[in-house]
Amino acid sequence: MDIELEREKLQELLNEIGNKAIKLGKEQKRGGKPNISIKGGDGTLWIRVRPDMYDVALSGKTIENPNGYMYKFMCNITQKMQHDKYGHPKDESQPKWEIKDFKVIKKIVYQYAGVEKENMGIASMEEIELLKYKKQIILQGS
Repeated sequence: MDIELEREKLQELLNEIGNKAIKLGKEQKRGGKPNISIKGGDGTLWIRVRPDMYDVALSGKTIENPNGYMYKFMCNITQKMQHDKYGHPKDESQPKWEIKDFKVIKKIVYQYAGVEKENMGIASMEEIELLKYKKQIILQGS
């Protein structure tokens, strides 16, 4: 994926959302790889464009908190019980998820911006609990 094209898509998305407080931050490179930040909400949403997917990381004490709304939302939308990795593994900060579809990125940005959209395809808490239960059964069986 082309970083500039993805940046343009994100800017178009922010224009669609219409919340003037939510803006693309300056691109930062970490380890030679560019990260796009979205700021203005609670903390920062970091998006790294990879050849076949996106890494989305949360930065800021409130949104990084596993009991916080954004962390729970990320688990719901990815149907995972927790994040995939950390953006900063040494100090275990900036939980991140691997996302393959820009449609999911769009839903994440809407949530971060505080805009509710109907029928965003988010798993319910009951569905997440069912996934947790199934995983426990699988782990107990092995």
